[in-house]
Amino acid sequence: MEPSGMHIPEDALLQHEYMTPIGYAYHAVATSMSPAFYQTLLDRYWRRSGTLMYRPDQCRSCCPHYTIRLDSSQFKPSRDQRQTVNRFNKYVMGEAYMKEAARLYPKSRDEAKKRDNQFDLVERIHEAEEANLKNPPEAAHKLVVTLEHDDCTDEKFAVYQNYQAVVHKESPDEITKSGFRRFLCDSPLRRETMVTSDGRKRRLGSYHQCYRLDGKLVAIGVLDLLPECISSVYFLYHESIYQHAPGKLGALYEIALSIEEGYGWWYPGYYIHGCPKMRYKIDYSPQYILDPVSLNWDPLDRTVLDLLDKKPYLSLSLEKEQDSREIEQSSASPAMDTNESDKVEDKGSDSAASDEDDNNWLFSTGMPGIPPISTVADWDMDHIALKISPRTPLYETCNLVSWDEQGVEEYPGMRAGVAELIAALGPDLMDRRFVNSLVYWGFAFTITIIMASQVNLFSPAELAYLHQSLSLHPPIRPDGRTPTQFRPLTAETGVLPGTNGSARVHFADGTEAIVGVKAEIEKTGGSEEQQQDEEDRTRGDWLELAVEIPGQRDDEASTIFLAEMLREALLADNEFAKKLRINRRFHWRLYLDVLLISPPLSYPLPLLSLTTHLALLATRLPRLKSEGDEDPMFDDDWEASTFLYPRDGADAAGSRPSITLLVVAIGDNIIFDPAKEELAVAETALAVSVAEVRRVAAEGDMEVDKKSRELKLLSIRTIDPPSRLTPPGVPHTTNATAQKGGAQTAEGVWKAPLGGTKFGVMDSIIQAVLEKGGVADEVLEGLEGVELT
Repeated sequence: MEPSGMHIPEDALLQHEYMTPIGYAYHAVATSMSPAFYQTLLDRYWRRSGTLMYRPDQCRSCCPHYTIRLDSSQFKPSRDQRQTVNRFNKYVMGEAYMKEAARLYPKSRDEAKKRDNQFDLVERIHEAEEANLKNPPEAAHKLVVTLEHDDCTDEKFAVYQNYQAVVHKESPDEITKSGFRRFLCDSPLRRETMVTSDGRKRRLGSYHQCYRLDGKLVAIGVLDLLPECISSVYFLYHESIYQHAPGKLGALYEIALSIEEGYGWWYPGYYIHGCPKMRYKIDYSPQYILDPVSLNWDPLDRTVLDLLDKKPYLSLSLEKEQDSREIEQSSASPAMDTNESDKVEDKGSDSAASDEDDNNWLFSTGMPGIPPISTVADWDMDHIALKISPRTPLYETCNLVSWDEQGVEEYPGMRAGVAELIAALGPDLMDRRFVNSLVYWGFAFTITIIMASQVNLFSPAELAYLHQSLSLHPPIRPDGRTPTQFRPLTAETGVLPGTNGSARVHFADGTEAIVGVKAEIEKTGGSEEQQQDEEDRTRGDWLELAVEIPGQRDDEASTIFLAEMLREALLADNEFAKKLRINRRFHWRLYLDVLLISPPLSYPLPLLSLTTHLALLATRLPRLKSEGDEDPMFDDDWEASTFLYPRDGADAAGSRPSITLLVVAIGDNIIFDPAKEELAVAETALAVSVAEVRRVAAEGDMEVDKKSRELKLLSIRTIDPPSRLTPPGVPHTTNATAQKGGAQTAEGVWKAPLGGTKFGVMDSIIQAVLEKGGVADEVLEGLEGVELT
């Protein structure tokens, strides 16, 4: 690190934690993390899915997630668990082997008595493995269990394919190797070797526990090995061993590994009490449950389970606090209003932070376990390293120009964002920074708060050169693209757990966005007139869309304008409203959170639109079991859910969300997906929203040709390019829109033309967008290639 402390070399990242928030403070992307640091986060309700870190909000969730753990040193297998191990060992060894081995290698009387009276899990779980069998004779099968690096191989992917298809009923096009790698192979944990006090070496990091039967990989346990625990990430198996209860065997193998290697605790993942498929996790005891508010561990006993039957959200510390208050109140004032005794203050947030308008800020959500905003004054946030963008060095917060200009409650803002992440991780982790040099968190905030649609301070010569180059035939674009070429992008779906659908898109210029979709059932109305009125209000009530731009308030005009353009395009397509209708009495209400997670290097509308498009394509809704206008009943098996936009069948034709493209006119040229330099000299900028026309096969037709795509125009919006705005802080600059027609022109200086968009230009743009094989067609065709998960 340089003596000035202004920035830190990139290679220092290899030794420290590096996390990047991607939206709310309880979601983050981790690129490098020590196992010890992750264990601390586990004990604060964090968990990972691939490289995505998340911390659920139990208080506001319909199905609260609880962190539980097992003390492996106190574990006593149940009768059913012992029988499962014994039956599988018998299958592997075979009766012939067992009889012959007993004759050739007889046990002493004490050994036989001990085996009959005691069940040693570590000994018995490894009994049938090839390395522990005596030869001769030959066992019926060959079992090999190994702990391997979490690499993505064809052998492992084949097991994943079978498991997802057979157990989760996924179609072949839904099962991809990239999804397998992202979900079960990518990990931010660094592999390390820990030497214990007794000299034993303990592996740390992410591993795959592989089970091979007769040379074939039949099961994989995805494990995070941490200093004091084993965290079970996922377990998958081939259908050929289903009859041997592989899930139960995998859990027992992991517990045995915790015992023999000295990891101590076994974390089976989140426990959801209301989900029947999660009940198997509490079959292993003794277990403990993490209190969401106090973050202390309590025994997960019958008392706790009974309380969870009565109330989905449970904090034992609040329960005890409420009981003590009721006792005090009843003894002090028996006549006190009983409603007052039911009020329990959540120490995790300020009571004043419950305003609905501020729900996006972590301190305003009421999320359990989050310290109140009043404690932030005690935190030293001036020496935390920030990575402003992927290509910049790390800067300490105290050295940022805007740091001292912002208050901690000025959300969104850099200081408020730093406070959010510290609160979500735990203020005490700042102390670790001073012990281990520095802890690195990269933030999706920018020092500059100017949108790309606002002014760019180019010199007159630069503007003239740009305009001249872009007016040529063909135009010479700064990044070498053709007039109709979009920026290269990478995209993925299914990135946010706990949502009905989500997507993430990364453009080649470094801009990136993520969109999450949540759905809930809402009653349409009572009488037929009310229902008709409700359907008439579909444009406003059935869809709620929020846009967040780094460094901008959500009530700023530019942010609201972006949200309204995205919302308008979706609701202008009548097919969208029809998809939300369940029956005459009920409908789905969608909540879309659209998050720009990078600095707004260019006008973000196309990026946000394409990301929203993919998120809606990946959105799944529970399958409807009821009929007619009765109260809706759904299949509780998520694997039976249906896509909001069907992929196959008659309903799939033309069934895709709308997209919005940004198009500019410069001279006689029409340029799509403009960069910020091109926007600076744009004479006209339009946001054009289009959608596919729903195609229905005519009578006698075999099928609808999916390649003959027809598009319809939904809306057009004008965007004020920077050339029409007054540059802030630049003296003697005249607003282009206020210029008089007789203004003199200077040679070598470009000035924006006066007036609005010409009808001829608008007509040419619309034709370029809608023509068959045109830009919109190419964009939609490219998005069809994104794997939906």
